[in-house]
Amino acid sequence: MRFISSQAFTKLEGQLIYHSEEYSFDFRPLSHQALANRVGNEGTTSITIDTLQIEVDIESGLVLYVFGYYPDKLWDLEKLPLITPQQGCIKVITDEKLKMGVSQTLADFNEWRTIYDLDSKWICISSTNDLYQSAQYIEFADNIVAVLVGENLSSLWLKPFNLV
Repeated sequence: MRFISSQAFTKLEGQLIYHSEEYSFDFRPLSHQALANRVGNEGTTSITIDTLQIEVDIESGLVLYVFGYYPDKLWDLEKLPLITPQQGCIKVITDEKLKMGVSQTLADFNEWRTIYDLDSKWICISSTNDLYQSAQYIEFADNIVAVLVGENLSSLWLKPFNLV
C-alpha cells in the first residue's frame, strides 16, 4: 500500500470530533457537496489502523477523513513536537482494487503507538517512535494530518475540536 500527496484538492473542510462516551472519532464535513465532489461512482471503503478507519474513495484512491472506534484509555500522555502541515490531499495506491464494504488493514491492534499531548490537544498515531523531520505533513481534512515518509504512511495526527 502506497500513499502519495497531491495538490489536486485542498483539504476537506469539516469538524473532527471525539465522542468520549463512545470512544470514537467522527468527521462532519462542512459541506456535503464538497465531500460528494470527491467521491466517484464506485463509493467508498476504508483502510484500518487498529480499529480506526480511514475513509477512501474507491475510484480515485483519494483519502477523505478518519472515523471509528479508538479508545482513549490506550493513549500514552506525552509532549509532541509542533508541526506545520501543508494543505493538500493524499491518494492511496493498492495492489488490489479497493472494494466497497471490504476494508484493508494497514496496521493491526497495538502495532502503532498513540500519543496524546494534553497541551496542544494533538493525537499522534504512529508506526514508529521517530518523528521524521524530513517527512511530508499533509493536512487532507480539517485537523487531520497524514505524515508521509516516501510513499509510506508513517503517522496520523488528529486534533478533535472537543478534546479537553
